[in-house]
Amino acid sequence: MNKRIKKKYALENKVAQLTATNVLLMDAVKRHTKLIEKLYQTNSRNVKATNERFDAVETYQKILEDDIADLKKSRKKKFLKRK
Repeated sequence: MNKRIKKKYALENKVAQLTATNVLLMDAVKRHTKLIEKLYQTNSRNVKATNERFDAVETYQKILEDDIADLKKSRKKKFLKRK
């Protein structure tokens, strides 16, 4: 009878340990899920900001190219090359 009681307590202890481990692991998974969501949000904000900056740079580049083209067209020709 003593052996059965010892085995029963040992089994109950193992079950309790596994339950506690399971609870700890589930908490860790929840924390990691929250961290992943935060990283996705940060990543999407960074992508949006980067795209806006590139759009602004492309707009300014187009404006500068247009201004340069206008300046090249409006330049006076040299006196000897006029006809």
